Amino acid sequence: MPVFELAGALDKSAASITEDSQITPASWQVLGMLIEEPLPVAEIARRLGHARQSVQRLANVAVENGAVQWRENPKHKRSQLLALTESGYEQLAALAPRQYLWANAVAAKVGEEDLLRLHELVRELTSAIRDVID
Repeated sequence: MPVFELAGALDKSAASITEDSQITPASWQVLGMLIEEPLPVAEIARRLGHARQSVQRLANVAVENGAVQWRENPKHKRSQLLALTESGYEQLAALAPRQYLWANAVAAKVGEEDLLRLHELVRELTSAIRDVID
């Protein structure tokens, strides 16, 4: 299926972008989920489609490395929020030049209009899939 091939290509791209950095492709996904707001591990796992336990392990390593910290969750006392630290933002920023090079190379092959439409389609498809499986 083309979607699985796309996932594989994205995984390989993430490995290339994060090569020789402090961040693994898996931790990059988790840290990226926290750019806009702190989230509980269970929500990160749900959005990424991963087991909560695997995201918890990544979160624990990121806490040890100083990329994230735990915060109180005002909505749920037993489910803390994971939040990026300044170091976490810096680690993500260090990957930005590589990510931009990759994204610009892909965009040059696909075209801006098609990429913008794809962006919308991926959001719609993700929402539809979540509606069906949740």
